[in-house]
Amino acid sequence: MKKIESADSDDSETLLIPQPRASCLEFNQHPREDQPIEKPVQRFYVLLMYCAVTCMQVIVSNTWNSIADSVLFAFPNCKPKSIALLSNWGSVSLLFCILPVCYMLHKKGLRTSMLVACGLCTLGAGIRCLPLGPDRFLLLANAGSILNAMGGVTYGPAVVMLSSTWFPADERTFATGVGTSLSLLGSATTYFLGPLMVSDPTTFSIDPKYVRHLIQNEIYFYMALCFMAELCLFIFLIFFFPDKPEHPTSKASSISLSLNLSCLESVKIIIKNSPLILLAISAALLSGAAAPWLSLLTMILTDLNITQSIAAVLGFWTMISGCFLGLVVSKLSDRYPGYIKQNLLVFASLSTSMFLWIALMIDHIMPFSQGLLLAAVLIAISSSWATSALFYELGAEIAYPVPESIVAGFMSSVSSLAVVTVNAFVYFFCFVDLFWLNYALVLFSLCSVVSLLFVNAVYNRSKLDRSNVTVRK
Repeated sequence: MKKIESADSDDSETLLIPQPRASCLEFNQHPREDQPIEKPVQRFYVLLMYCAVTCMQVIVSNTWNSIADSVLFAFPNCKPKSIALLSNWGSVSLLFCILPVCYMLHKKGLRTSMLVACGLCTLGAGIRCLPLGPDRFLLLANAGSILNAMGGVTYGPAVVMLSSTWFPADERTFATGVGTSLSLLGSATTYFLGPLMVSDPTTFSIDPKYVRHLIQNEIYFYMALCFMAELCLFIFLIFFFPDKPEHPTSKASSISLSLNLSCLESVKIIIKNSPLILLAISAALLSGAAAPWLSLLTMILTDLNITQSIAAVLGFWTMISGCFLGLVVSKLSDRYPGYIKQNLLVFASLSTSMFLWIALMIDHIMPFSQGLLLAAVLIAISSSWATSALFYELGAEIAYPVPESIVAGFMSSVSSLAVVTVNAFVYFFCFVDLFWLNYALVLFSLCSVVSLLFVNAVYNRSKLDRSNVTVRK
Protein backbone atom coordinates (compact mmCIF):
# COMPACT_ATOMS: atom_id res chain seq x y z
CA MET A 1 0.00 0.00 0.00
CA LYS A 2 0.96 3.62 -0.44
CA LYS A 3 -0.11 6.68 1.50
CA ILE A 4 -0.97 10.09 0.19
CA GLU A 5 -0.46 12.56 3.02
CA SER A 6 -0.97 16.26 3.45
CA ALA A 7 2.06 18.25 4.42
CA ASP A 8 -0.10 20.83 6.20
CA SER A 9 -0.09 20.55 9.95
CA ASP A 10 -3.77 21.43 10.18
CA ASP A 11 -4.89 18.80 7.68
CA SER A 12 -3.37 15.45 8.44
CA GLU A 13 -5.73 13.33 6.40
CA THR A 14 -4.18 10.11 5.12
CA LEU A 15 -5.51 8.13 2.18
CA LEU A 16 -4.50 4.51 1.66
CA ILE A 17 -4.28 3.40 -1.94
CA PRO A 18 -3.06 0.30 -3.80
CA GLN A 19 0.59 -0.05 -4.79
CA PRO A 20 0.93 2.11 -7.92
CA ARG A 21 2.89 1.23 -10.98
CA ALA A 22 6.33 2.38 -12.04
CA SER A 23 5.03 5.58 -13.61
CA CYS A 24 4.30 6.89 -10.13
CA LEU A 25 8.00 6.72 -9.19
CA GLU A 26 8.75 9.44 -11.70
CA PHE A 27 6.07 11.57 -10.13
CA ASN A 28 7.56 11.01 -6.67
CA GLN A 29 10.93 12.27 -7.83
CA HIS A 30 9.60 15.34 -9.64
CA PRO A 31 6.10 16.12 -8.36
CA ARG A 32 6.11 19.76 -9.45
CA GLU A 33 8.48 20.04 -12.43
CA ASP A 34 7.25 17.01 -14.38
CA GLN A 35 3.57 17.54 -13.65
CA PRO A 36 2.70 21.25 -13.97
CA ILE A 37 -0.88 22.24 -13.22
CA GLU A 38 -2.77 24.35 -15.76
CA LYS A 39 -6.19 25.68 -16.70
CA PRO A 40 -6.71 24.78 -20.38
CA VAL A 41 -8.08 27.70 -22.36
CA GLN A 42 -10.29 25.43 -24.49
CA ARG A 43 -11.92 23.59 -21.55
CA PHE A 44 -15.33 25.26 -21.99
CA TYR A 45 -15.21 24.62 -25.74
CA VAL A 46 -14.74 20.89 -25.04
CA LEU A 47 -17.59 20.97 -22.53
CA LEU A 48 -19.85 22.75 -25.02
CA MET A 49 -19.18 20.09 -27.65
CA TYR A 50 -19.96 17.38 -25.12
CA CYS A 51 -23.24 19.11 -24.23
CA ALA A 52 -24.21 19.36 -27.91
CA VAL A 53 -23.78 15.64 -28.62
CA THR A 54 -25.47 14.57 -25.37
CA CYS A 55 -28.41 16.89 -26.04
CA MET A 56 -28.84 15.35 -29.46
CA GLN A 57 -28.64 11.84 -28.05
CA VAL A 58 -31.35 12.68 -25.52
CA ILE A 59 -33.53 14.22 -28.24
CA VAL A 60 -33.34 11.00 -30.27
CA SER A 61 -33.92 8.88 -27.17
CA ASN A 62 -36.95 10.90 -26.01
CA THR A 63 -38.54 11.38 -29.42
CA TRP A 64 -41.67 9.53 -28.36
CA ASN A 65 -42.54 10.87 -24.91
CA SER A 66 -44.18 14.11 -26.03
CA ILE A 67 -45.98 12.61 -29.05
CA ALA A 68 -47.11 9.32 -27.50
CA ASP A 69 -50.78 9.81 -28.37
CA SER A 70 -49.91 10.69 -31.96
CA VAL A 71 -47.69 7.61 -32.36
CA LEU A 72 -50.39 5.33 -30.92
CA PHE A 73 -52.91 6.77 -33.41
CA ALA A 74 -50.61 6.74 -36.46
CA PHE A 75 -49.27 3.23 -35.91
CA PRO A 76 -52.01 0.98 -34.50
CA ASN A 77 -49.57 -1.87 -33.86
CA CYS A 78 -47.93 0.28 -31.17
CA LYS A 79 -49.12 -0.08 -27.59
CA PRO A 80 -48.48 2.14 -24.54
CA LYS A 81 -45.94 -0.36 -23.20
CA SER A 82 -44.13 -0.19 -26.57
CA ILE A 83 -43.71 3.59 -26.18
CA ALA A 84 -42.35 3.12 -22.66
CA LEU A 85 -39.85 0.54 -23.92
CA LEU A 86 -38.64 2.81 -26.75
CA SER A 87 -37.77 5.51 -24.25
CA ASN A 88 -36.03 3.22 -21.79
CA TRP A 89 -33.66 1.11 -23.86
CA GLY A 90 -30.88 3.23 -22.36
CA SER A 91 -31.14 1.56 -18.98
CA VAL A 92 -31.11 -1.93 -20.50
CA SER A 93 -28.17 -1.11 -22.77
CA LEU A 94 -26.18 0.36 -19.91
CA LEU A 95 -26.26 -2.91 -17.96
CA PHE A 96 -24.68 -4.76 -20.89
CA CYS A 97 -22.36 -2.05 -22.20
CA ILE A 98 -21.04 -0.25 -19.12
CA LEU A 99 -18.01 -2.53 -18.58
CA PRO A 100 -16.62 -2.20 -22.14
CA VAL A 101 -17.44 1.52 -22.10
CA CYS A 102 -15.49 2.11 -18.87
CA TYR A 103 -12.60 0.06 -20.24
CA MET A 104 -12.62 2.09 -23.46
CA LEU A 105 -12.65 5.40 -21.57
CA HIS A 106 -9.84 4.20 -19.31
CA LYS A 107 -7.63 2.83 -22.09
CA LYS A 108 -8.50 4.82 -25.23
CA GLY A 109 -9.33 8.17 -23.68
CA LEU A 110 -12.10 10.69 -24.14
CA ARG A 111 -11.82 11.44 -27.87
CA THR A 112 -11.99 7.86 -29.14
CA SER A 113 -14.83 7.02 -26.75
CA MET A 114 -16.84 10.07 -27.79
CA LEU A 115 -16.39 9.28 -31.49
CA VAL A 116 -17.57 5.69 -31.03
CA ALA A 117 -20.55 6.86 -28.97
CA CYS A 118 -21.61 9.58 -31.40
CA GLY A 119 -21.17 7.18 -34.33
CA LEU A 120 -23.57 4.68 -32.74
CA CYS A 121 -26.08 7.45 -32.01
CA THR A 122 -25.89 8.65 -35.62
CA LEU A 123 -26.46 5.12 -36.90
CA GLY A 124 -29.39 4.72 -34.52
CA ALA A 125 -31.00 7.97 -35.66
CA GLY A 126 -30.54 6.99 -39.32
CA ILE A 127 -31.87 3.46 -39.18
CA ARG A 128 -35.26 4.73 -37.99
CA CYS A 129 -35.65 6.65 -41.23
CA LEU A 130 -35.45 3.64 -43.57
CA PRO A 131 -38.55 3.66 -45.83
CA LEU A 132 -39.81 0.15 -45.05
CA GLY A 133 -43.43 1.08 -44.38
CA PRO A 134 -45.62 1.47 -41.29
CA ASP A 135 -45.58 -2.26 -40.55
CA ARG A 136 -41.83 -2.11 -39.94
CA PHE A 137 -42.00 1.12 -37.92
CA LEU A 138 -41.88 -0.45 -34.47
CA LEU A 139 -39.02 -2.79 -35.43
CA LEU A 140 -36.90 0.05 -36.84
CA ALA A 141 -37.78 2.34 -33.94
CA ASN A 142 -36.57 -0.27 -31.46
CA ALA A 143 -33.40 -0.94 -33.45
CA GLY A 144 -32.64 2.78 -33.58
CA SER A 145 -33.36 3.20 -29.88
CA ILE A 146 -31.01 0.35 -29.00
CA LEU A 147 -28.13 1.77 -31.06
CA ASN A 148 -28.75 5.26 -29.71
CA ALA A 149 -28.85 3.88 -26.18
CA MET A 150 -25.59 1.98 -26.66
CA GLY A 151 -23.92 5.21 -27.70
CA GLY A 152 -25.50 7.10 -24.83
CA VAL A 153 -23.97 4.73 -22.27
CA THR A 154 -20.62 6.46 -22.79
CA TYR A 155 -21.85 9.96 -22.02
CA GLY A 156 -22.61 9.37 -18.33
CA PRO A 157 -19.11 8.27 -17.24
CA ALA A 158 -17.54 10.60 -19.81
CA VAL A 159 -18.83 13.81 -18.20
CA VAL A 160 -17.12 13.07 -14.88
CA MET A 161 -13.93 12.11 -16.71
CA LEU A 162 -14.15 15.29 -18.78
CA SER A 163 -14.59 17.55 -15.74
CA SER A 164 -11.65 15.92 -13.95
CA THR A 165 -9.42 15.94 -17.04
CA TRP A 166 -10.14 19.44 -18.35
CA PHE A 167 -11.22 21.50 -15.32
CA PRO A 168 -9.39 22.63 -12.16
CA ALA A 169 -10.59 21.67 -8.69
CA ASP A 170 -12.67 24.80 -8.16
CA GLU A 171 -14.65 24.21 -11.39
CA ARG A 172 -15.07 20.42 -11.41
CA THR A 173 -18.54 20.12 -9.90
CA PHE A 174 -19.83 23.00 -12.02
CA ALA A 175 -18.46 21.34 -15.17
CA THR A 176 -20.16 18.07 -14.25
CA GLY A 177 -23.33 20.02 -13.49
CA VAL A 178 -23.20 21.72 -16.89
CA GLY A 179 -22.71 18.37 -18.62
CA THR A 180 -25.58 16.64 -16.81
CA SER A 181 -27.94 19.62 -16.62
CA LEU A 182 -27.64 20.85 -20.20
CA SER A 183 -28.40 17.35 -21.43
CA LEU A 184 -31.84 18.01 -19.95
CA LEU A 185 -32.23 20.64 -22.65
CA GLY A 186 -32.46 17.70 -25.04
CA SER A 187 -35.51 16.42 -23.15
CA ALA A 188 -36.94 19.93 -22.99
CA THR A 189 -36.45 20.30 -26.75
CA THR A 190 -38.47 17.14 -27.44
CA TYR A 191 -41.39 18.45 -25.41
CA PHE A 192 -41.33 21.62 -27.49
CA LEU A 193 -40.28 20.26 -30.88
CA GLY A 194 -42.41 17.11 -30.83
CA PRO A 195 -45.86 18.77 -30.61
CA LEU A 196 -44.64 21.50 -32.97
CA MET A 197 -43.77 19.00 -35.73
CA VAL A 198 -46.31 16.24 -35.08
CA SER A 199 -50.04 16.99 -34.92
CA ASP A 200 -52.33 15.91 -32.10
CA PRO A 201 -54.94 13.53 -33.62
CA THR A 202 -57.66 14.84 -31.30
CA THR A 203 -57.57 18.22 -33.07
CA PHE A 204 -58.87 16.77 -36.37
CA SER A 205 -62.47 16.05 -37.32
CA ILE A 206 -61.86 14.74 -40.87
CA ASP A 207 -61.28 11.28 -42.36
CA PRO A 208 -59.24 9.24 -39.79
CA LYS A 209 -57.32 7.43 -42.57
CA TYR A 210 -56.15 10.72 -44.02
CA VAL A 211 -55.17 11.99 -40.56
CA ARG A 212 -53.27 8.77 -39.85
CA HIS A 213 -51.31 9.10 -43.10
CA LEU A 214 -50.60 12.78 -42.40
CA ILE A 215 -49.26 12.11 -38.90
CA GLN A 216 -47.13 9.22 -40.15
CA ASN A 217 -45.42 11.56 -42.62
CA GLU A 218 -44.89 14.15 -39.90
CA ILE A 219 -43.23 11.56 -37.66
CA TYR A 220 -40.95 10.39 -40.47
CA PHE A 221 -39.92 13.98 -41.22
CA TYR A 222 -39.23 14.57 -37.52
CA MET A 223 -36.95 11.51 -37.41
CA ALA A 224 -35.13 12.60 -40.59
CA LEU A 225 -34.46 16.02 -39.08
CA CYS A 226 -32.98 14.37 -35.97
CA PHE A 227 -30.74 12.20 -38.14
CA MET A 228 -29.36 15.17 -40.10
CA ALA A 229 -28.54 17.04 -36.88
CA GLU A 230 -26.84 13.96 -35.40
CA LEU A 231 -24.80 13.43 -38.58
CA CYS A 232 -23.58 17.05 -38.62
CA LEU A 233 -22.45 16.77 -34.98
CA PHE A 234 -20.61 13.51 -35.68
CA ILE A 235 -18.68 15.05 -38.58
CA PHE A 236 -17.82 18.09 -36.46
CA LEU A 237 -16.64 15.84 -33.63
CA ILE A 238 -14.28 13.93 -35.93
CA PHE A 239 -12.35 17.05 -36.87
CA PHE A 240 -12.55 19.29 -33.82
CA PHE A 241 -12.78 17.27 -30.58
CA PRO A 242 -9.43 17.03 -28.68
CA ASP A 243 -8.41 14.17 -26.42
CA LYS A 244 -6.86 15.74 -23.30
CA PRO A 245 -4.91 18.81 -22.19
CA GLU A 246 -1.14 18.86 -22.26
CA HIS A 247 -0.87 18.97 -18.45
CA PRO A 248 -3.10 17.87 -15.53
CA THR A 249 -5.57 20.44 -14.25
CA SER A 250 -5.29 19.67 -10.52
CA LYS A 251 -3.01 17.92 -8.03
CA ALA A 252 -5.56 15.17 -7.43
CA SER A 253 -5.86 14.56 -11.17
CA SER A 254 -2.08 14.46 -11.51
CA ILE A 255 -1.73 11.87 -8.74
CA SER A 256 -4.60 9.76 -10.08
CA LEU A 257 -2.98 9.70 -13.53
CA SER A 258 0.40 8.77 -12.10
CA LEU A 259 -1.05 5.87 -10.10
CA ASN A 260 -2.48 4.39 -13.32
CA LEU A 261 -4.82 1.95 -11.58
CA SER A 262 -6.14 -0.80 -13.83
CA CYS A 263 -9.85 -1.42 -14.29
CA LEU A 264 -9.64 -4.61 -12.22
CA GLU A 265 -7.85 -2.84 -9.37
CA SER A 266 -10.43 -0.07 -9.47
CA VAL A 267 -13.34 -2.51 -9.33
CA LYS A 268 -11.78 -4.28 -6.34
CA ILE A 269 -11.53 -0.97 -4.49
CA ILE A 270 -15.12 -0.04 -5.36
CA ILE A 271 -16.72 -3.28 -4.14
CA LYS A 272 -14.97 -2.84 -0.77
CA ASN A 273 -16.10 0.76 -0.41
CA SER A 274 -19.38 0.59 1.52
CA PRO A 275 -20.04 4.38 1.56
CA LEU A 276 -19.82 4.43 -2.25
CA ILE A 277 -22.17 1.45 -2.54
CA LEU A 278 -24.71 3.16 -0.25
CA LEU A 279 -24.42 6.33 -2.31
CA ALA A 280 -24.99 4.40 -5.55
CA ILE A 281 -28.07 2.73 -4.04
CA SER A 282 -29.42 6.12 -2.96
CA ALA A 283 -28.94 7.55 -6.47
CA ALA A 284 -30.55 4.46 -8.01
CA LEU A 285 -33.61 4.64 -5.78
CA LEU A 286 -34.14 8.32 -6.54
CA SER A 287 -34.18 7.69 -10.31
CA GLY A 288 -35.46 4.09 -10.29
CA ALA A 289 -39.14 4.93 -10.52
CA ALA A 290 -38.85 8.58 -11.61
CA ALA A 291 -37.46 7.78 -15.07
CA PRO A 292 -40.18 5.22 -16.02
CA TRP A 293 -42.87 7.48 -14.53
CA LEU A 294 -41.66 10.44 -16.59
CA SER A 295 -41.65 8.37 -19.77
CA LEU A 296 -45.33 7.59 -19.14
CA LEU A 297 -46.24 11.10 -17.99
CA THR A 298 -48.23 11.98 -21.12
CA MET A 299 -50.42 8.88 -20.78
CA ILE A 300 -50.84 9.30 -17.00
CA LEU A 301 -51.98 12.90 -17.43
CA THR A 302 -54.25 11.98 -20.35
CA ASP A 303 -56.15 9.66 -17.99
CA LEU A 304 -56.71 12.74 -15.80
CA ASN A 305 -58.18 14.68 -18.77
CA ILE A 306 -55.00 16.72 -19.20
CA THR A 307 -54.23 17.03 -22.90
CA GLN A 308 -51.03 15.97 -24.67
CA SER A 309 -50.16 19.61 -25.42
CA ILE A 310 -50.39 20.60 -21.74
CA ALA A 311 -48.29 17.56 -20.78
CA ALA A 312 -45.70 18.61 -23.36
CA VAL A 313 -45.54 22.15 -21.96
CA LEU A 314 -45.16 20.70 -18.45
CA GLY A 315 -42.37 18.40 -19.60
CA PHE A 316 -40.59 21.30 -21.28
CA TRP A 317 -40.60 23.55 -18.22
CA THR A 318 -39.73 20.64 -15.94
CA MET A 319 -36.54 20.03 -17.90
CA ILE A 320 -35.73 23.75 -18.06
CA SER A 321 -36.14 24.18 -14.30
CA GLY A 322 -34.14 21.00 -13.63
CA CYS A 323 -31.36 22.31 -15.87
CA PHE A 324 -31.29 25.72 -14.15
CA LEU A 325 -31.45 24.20 -10.67
CA GLY A 326 -28.65 21.74 -11.47
CA LEU A 327 -26.38 24.55 -12.67
CA VAL A 328 -27.03 26.68 -9.57
CA VAL A 329 -26.46 23.81 -7.14
CA SER A 330 -23.27 22.70 -8.92
CA LYS A 331 -21.83 26.22 -8.85
CA LEU A 332 -22.63 26.62 -5.16
CA SER A 333 -21.03 23.24 -4.42
CA ASP A 334 -17.80 24.44 -6.03
CA ARG A 335 -17.89 27.70 -4.08
CA TYR A 336 -18.67 25.98 -0.76
CA PRO A 337 -16.97 22.55 -0.94
CA GLY A 338 -17.70 19.87 1.60
CA TYR A 339 -21.51 20.16 1.63
CA ILE A 340 -22.50 17.89 -1.25
CA LYS A 341 -24.22 15.33 1.00
CA GLN A 342 -26.26 18.02 2.74
CA ASN A 343 -27.39 19.41 -0.63
CA LEU A 344 -28.38 15.94 -1.79
CA LEU A 345 -30.46 15.38 1.35
CA VAL A 346 -32.32 18.66 0.84
CA PHE A 347 -33.25 17.94 -2.78
CA ALA A 348 -34.05 14.26 -2.24
CA SER A 349 -36.35 15.16 0.67
CA LEU A 350 -38.07 17.88 -1.38
CA SER A 351 -38.58 15.47 -4.26
CA THR A 352 -40.02 12.82 -1.91
CA SER A 353 -42.55 15.20 -0.39
CA MET A 354 -43.68 16.38 -3.84
CA PHE A 355 -44.07 12.80 -5.11
CA LEU A 356 -46.24 12.04 -2.07
CA TRP A 357 -48.39 15.08 -2.83
CA ILE A 358 -48.76 13.96 -6.45
CA ALA A 359 -49.80 10.42 -5.48
CA LEU A 360 -52.41 11.65 -3.00
CA MET A 361 -53.90 14.11 -5.49
CA ILE A 362 -54.05 11.59 -8.35
CA ASP A 363 -55.75 9.10 -6.00
CA HIS A 364 -58.12 11.90 -4.88
CA ILE A 365 -57.16 11.47 -1.23
CA MET A 366 -56.26 15.16 -1.33
CA PRO A 367 -58.38 17.66 -3.28
CA PHE A 368 -57.41 17.46 -6.94
CA SER A 369 -56.29 20.62 -8.70
CA GLN A 370 -54.76 20.61 -12.16
CA GLY A 371 -52.61 23.66 -11.38
CA LEU A 372 -51.30 22.23 -8.10
CA LEU A 373 -50.63 18.86 -9.72
CA LEU A 374 -48.60 20.40 -12.52
CA ALA A 375 -46.65 22.54 -10.01
CA ALA A 376 -45.89 19.49 -7.87
CA VAL A 377 -44.65 17.53 -10.91
CA LEU A 378 -42.44 20.47 -11.91
CA ILE A 379 -40.83 20.73 -8.46
CA ALA A 380 -40.49 16.97 -7.89
CA ILE A 381 -38.81 16.08 -11.19
CA SER A 382 -36.56 19.14 -11.37
CA SER A 383 -35.37 18.55 -7.77
CA SER A 384 -34.64 14.91 -8.57
CA TRP A 385 -32.82 15.64 -11.83
CA ALA A 386 -30.71 18.43 -10.25
CA THR A 387 -28.93 15.87 -8.06
CA SER A 388 -27.19 13.94 -10.86
CA ALA A 389 -23.95 15.93 -10.85
CA LEU A 390 -23.80 15.95 -7.04
CA PHE A 391 -24.15 12.16 -6.84
CA TYR A 392 -21.36 11.68 -9.41
CA GLU A 393 -19.02 14.16 -7.75
CA LEU A 394 -19.56 12.82 -4.23
CA GLY A 395 -18.92 9.32 -5.57
CA ALA A 396 -15.66 10.49 -7.15
CA GLU A 397 -14.65 12.10 -3.84
CA ILE A 398 -15.39 8.99 -1.79
CA ALA A 399 -13.73 6.55 -4.21
CA TYR A 400 -10.62 8.63 -5.03
CA PRO A 401 -8.08 7.69 -6.47
CA VAL A 402 -10.22 5.32 -8.54
CA PRO A 403 -10.67 6.91 -12.02
CA GLU A 404 -13.80 9.04 -12.20
CA SER A 405 -15.08 7.29 -15.32
CA ILE A 406 -15.14 3.92 -13.55
CA VAL A 407 -16.85 5.37 -10.48
CA ALA A 408 -19.51 7.03 -12.63
CA GLY A 409 -19.93 3.83 -14.62
CA PHE A 410 -20.53 1.84 -11.44
CA MET A 411 -23.09 4.34 -10.16
CA SER A 412 -24.84 4.50 -13.54
CA SER A 413 -25.11 0.71 -13.71
CA VAL A 414 -26.75 0.52 -10.27
CA SER A 415 -29.21 3.27 -11.26
CA SER A 416 -30.00 1.50 -14.53
CA LEU A 417 -30.64 -1.76 -12.70
CA ALA A 418 -33.32 -0.01 -10.66
CA VAL A 419 -34.86 1.59 -13.76
CA VAL A 420 -34.85 -1.72 -15.67
CA THR A 421 -36.54 -3.47 -12.75
CA VAL A 422 -39.39 -0.96 -12.68
CA ASN A 423 -39.68 -0.93 -16.49
CA ALA A 424 -39.80 -4.72 -16.60
CA PHE A 425 -42.71 -4.68 -14.18
CA VAL A 426 -44.50 -2.04 -16.28
CA TYR A 427 -43.84 -3.94 -19.52
CA PHE A 428 -44.68 -7.47 -18.42
CA PHE A 429 -47.53 -6.57 -16.08
CA CYS A 430 -49.15 -3.98 -18.32
CA PHE A 431 -52.60 -5.19 -17.21
CA VAL A 432 -51.93 -3.69 -13.76
CA ASP A 433 -53.17 -0.12 -13.24
CA LEU A 434 -50.22 2.24 -13.63
CA PHE A 435 -51.34 4.33 -10.68
CA TRP A 436 -49.25 2.00 -8.47
CA LEU A 437 -46.22 3.74 -9.97
CA ASN A 438 -47.17 6.97 -8.19
CA TYR A 439 -46.73 5.30 -4.82
CA ALA A 440 -43.60 3.51 -5.98
CA LEU A 441 -42.12 6.97 -6.59
CA VAL A 442 -42.75 7.90 -2.96
CA LEU A 443 -41.34 4.65 -1.58
CA PHE A 444 -38.21 4.71 -3.74
CA SER A 445 -37.49 8.37 -2.95
CA LEU A 446 -37.98 7.85 0.78
CA CYS A 447 -35.59 4.88 0.76
CA SER A 448 -33.10 7.04 -1.16
CA VAL A 449 -33.14 9.63 1.63
CA VAL A 450 -32.65 6.95 4.28
CA SER A 451 -29.72 5.39 2.39
CA LEU A 452 -28.13 8.80 1.96
CA LEU A 453 -28.27 9.44 5.71
CA PHE A 454 -25.93 6.51 6.31
CA VAL A 455 -23.34 7.57 3.70
CA ASN A 456 -20.03 8.57 5.30
CA ALA A 457 -19.12 11.52 3.05
CA VAL A 458 -15.34 11.92 2.83
CA TYR A 459 -13.84 14.44 0.43
CA ASN A 460 -10.51 12.75 -0.37
CA ARG A 461 -9.96 14.44 -3.70
CA SER A 462 -10.80 17.96 -2.56
CA LYS A 463 -8.58 17.68 0.51
CA LEU A 464 -5.62 16.78 -1.68
CA ASP A 465 -6.26 19.72 -3.97
CA ARG A 466 -6.38 22.12 -1.03
CA SER A 467 -3.22 20.73 0.58
CA ASN A 468 0.52 20.50 -0.10
CA VAL A 469 0.69 16.89 -1.17
CA THR A 470 3.49 14.36 -0.91
CA VAL A 471 3.42 10.74 -1.96
CA ARG A 472 5.30 8.18 0.15
CA LYS A 473 5.77 4.46 0.32
